[in-house]
Amino acid sequence: MIIAIGAGVLVLALVVGGLLVWRMRATAPASEQPGGQSASNRPSNGSAPEGETPAPEGEEPVPVSRGCAERESAEACSDAERYAEAVAAKDAARCGDIGDAQARDLCVGAAAEAAADPSQCDRIGEDGIRTRCTERAVTAQGRAQGDPAVCAALGAEAAAACEGDVYAGYPSADRCTQLSGEQAVNCNAFFADIAPPAEPQPLTIPPASGDEDGDGLTNGQEIEMGTDPLNADTDGDGFSDGEEVKNGYNPLGPGRLETATP
Repeated sequence: MIIAIGAGVLVLALVVGGLLVWRMRATAPASEQPGGQSASNRPSNGSAPEGETPAPEGEEPVPVSRGCAERESAEACSDAERYAEAVAAKDAARCGDIGDAQARDLCVGAAAEAAADPSQCDRIGEDGIRTRCTERAVTAQGRAQGDPAVCAALGAEAAAACEGDVYAGYPSADRCTQLSGEQAVNCNAFFADIAPPAEPQPLTIPPASGDEDGDGLTNGQEIEMGTDPLNADTDGDGFSDGEEVKNGYNPLGPGRLETATP
């Protein structure tokens, strides 16, 4: 009888103790519960909640950075984050949530250029900025396709600059042979303009005994007298230097020589 009563008391004590422990856990903050998570937030399979990277047993899960589109509140994203995400995704539509109008237009332009898609520029309201966006996007499209014909959609000046950017992407002038008409001409002209200058020819000094201009005076005599060994008529009076000297006249101008050179 005494044993039965003792066993009953023990069971009652265990039940009461269990209820007290459950009560304490149910009312404790989530951070004080095992693993720092409330039972309602922790998956039943033991994996980390959404938005966290699974960690080794006994360690806290690591939060994962999520993009603006995945966050619960759009206000949590800065304009700089939205700009970067839109350009990385090559999607100007993502620029729409940027608060500053100028930053939004710049975002659209950068995304359109990255995507090589001029149609994305239609999201810009101001004509001048939209035109510049289109020029950049068309140029990017031409470079991506290696086709200068794409540039024809632009105005004359912008089209010429666009073609130059396309040709600059060619490995060599050999690529110009795949073009035709005016584009082939422009391509060859582009590579001709950027070709390195020809190496200067070494200066050669004619022999003193020679007569480079055939005026009857040797090169050495002309150098000594100051006349031009490469010009038969240095003073341009219609008489060759040699003829003037032999007749006693000055080959450098009017008048006579004191001593004629035979």
